[in-house]
Amino acid sequence: IKSLFKTINNAKRPIIIAGGGIRYSNAVDEFNKLVKKLKIPVVTTWSGVDVIDHNSSLYYGHIGVYGSRAANFCVQNADCIISLGSRLDTRITGGKPKTFGREAKIIMVDIDKGELAKRRGLNPYMKINEDCKDFLIRFMKDLKFYNKSYKSEWIDYCNRLKSTYPTVSKKFSNNEKKYVNPYLFTKELSKQLKNKDVIIPDDGGHLTWFMQSFKVKFGQRVFSAFGNSPMGYSFPAAIGASIALGKKRVICI
Repeated sequence: IKSLFKTINNAKRPIIIAGGGIRYSNAVDEFNKLVKKLKIPVVTTWSGVDVIDHNSSLYYGHIGVYGSRAANFCVQNADCIISLGSRLDTRITGGKPKTFGREAKIIMVDIDKGELAKRRGLNPYMKINEDCKDFLIRFMKDLKFYNKSYKSEWIDYCNRLKSTYPTVSKKFSNNEKKYVNPYLFTKELSKQLKNKDVIIPDDGGHLTWFMQSFKVKFGQRVFSAFGNSPMGYSFPAAIGASIALGKKRVICI
């Protein structure tokens, strides 16, 4: 753990990748407490998209082949990547994993030894084989080793990227007269929904529109079949969610 903190403390441009393992280990609260303590920029994978409030000043979008430009640029210019509960597959790294986080020391936390070993060109600097919640609890206990030595220039740089490359452009409203632009629709939908809602988008092109433009409120649950892509998934999944949650409100897209 001392070696881990030394790596983070020596970084000038650290970033956290929040993966689905945070949600699956029931560590969302622990993760958000840690983010507030570390004050390090956060990006998410698709399956980790609902572990943080998208209005957080430290959230910069989701990454990967279908990610936001700002989030991807943040990762590519980081010098330390802390990956929590993501297997960092090629949908995240791109087709040439060795170019991912080109100057970064990658700290990878994963419960699956096989995923830590199966890198396909990606070589993490530090591999931690542990359940996300167990790791986060242990990490929080040793925060005395954390030294906020990196400068605010990194946060300022990430903020400039977020403002320069918005996913939903104001120009979208000018380009479509006959139909509703899907990005604008999804952004508006995210404003209307409540912070305890469960949202289940289907697969295909509109899943990409949804993931890119929906702003998650803390407490919301978003899930889909994602890369598995069985068309029509959302309807039976929404029925199952409704049964499991005692007819709690579920939004099926």
